[in-house]
Amino acid sequence: MTSIKFERDVIDFKRVEAGERVSGSFKFTNTGNSPLVIYEVNTSCGCTVADYPHGEIAPGESGMISVTYNSDGANGMRITKQVTVNANTKPAQTQLRIVADVY
Repeated sequence: MTSIKFERDVIDFKRVEAGERVSGSFKFTNTGNSPLVIYEVNTSCGCTVADYPHGEIAPGESGMISVTYNSDGANGMRITKQVTVNANTKPAQTQLRIVADVY
């Protein structure tokens, strides 16, 4: 087992125009003593897509999980979307979030 530390656990896109696609990233560091492996990153809806590093991340090394949100159809809403990181860490899941006010 190893451990992962994120610089932040929430990305706030602030105000987003309906139909706009916005992207952000969660930077992380392997804070454990063994290689970090991210098995998968799941999002709470099809409007959010995550891209993450595949393969091992050495102890002390950093990486990024990129997230793109498509606000099409969310006009007038405050959105919160979950991003779940599954890795060889304890605990095995880390919850991240994106939020935005769509107008």
